[in-house]
Amino acid sequence: MKTYNKEYAIVSKKAELNFKEWLERHDIPYMYIQQDCGTFSSVFRDKGKRPDFMVLIPHFGLIFVDVKYKKLAIKHKDFALDSLDAKKYSRLQREFNMNGWYAISILKDKNI
Repeated sequence: MKTYNKEYAIVSKKAELNFKEWLERHDIPYMYIQQDCGTFSSVFRDKGKRPDFMVLIPHFGLIFVDVKYKKLAIKHKDFALDSLDAKKYSRLQREFNMNGWYAISILKDKNI
């Protein structure tokens, strides 16, 4: 079970806002999804994880995007994703036949 980490929550929110600003700068249409429990269907508890964004890609369609703040794993030079989250997104993709992507943020300064 994950424990609540206030510092991680702050940098994660900043990562989401930075992604939102990036989408705006590039004129990419999106829907930023409110993450409060009362703003999403209970279906997501069983069918998968709710995304942070729904992004519309011209000539491709709508994709789910989950923004993650991650530190680079120096030993393997990659990013570790939570396997349970990955399984939930995979289930969501299969159930609704929509693509799910991750946007990984490596904020160098947490104050940005």
